[in-house]
Amino acid sequence: MALVIEDGTSLPHADSYASVAQCVTYAAGHGLTFAGEEPEREARLRRATQYLDAQYAYKGEEETDTQGLAWPRTVAPGVVPKEIVAACCELACKTCDLWTDVDSSAVIEDTIGPMTTKFAAPANGGQVRFAAVDAMVKRWLAGGGSTIRVVRA
Repeated sequence: MALVIEDGTSLPHADSYASVAQCVTYAAGHGLTFAGEEPEREARLRRATQYLDAQYAYKGEEETDTQGLAWPRTVAPGVVPKEIVAACCELACKTCDLWTDVDSSAVIEDTIGPMTTKFAAPANGGQVRFAAVDAMVKRWLAGGGSTIRVVRA
């Protein structure tokens, strides 16, 4: 299935903010690796785009009711901001899973004999955060740049 890149025209079937070629160029310019065969690279770009749309609450509203992705928006009509494209490439270059399944039965206290060890609850529900991506999209976030969507497990 061919990757459909959002070009600012509110495509209903768009599934990525960046093309494989854009991501290859971004990776080369930033000392990152975007390895793999074309289908794997496309899948990583789709996953990165899903992450961006699910994790962040952006300023403005989607431009149309029929667009496939969160961008373009009324705050930047007809475009996908360069920061969003860069963040998509940054995430697609990650080799880790972007989302972490959180075990709701995690051990927070362990007692062996007379000794009890207490563990701190994982910050952010155990979900991995990407500081570079947070910084890239900050200017486009609702709530003054500090809003992310938080979902309880």
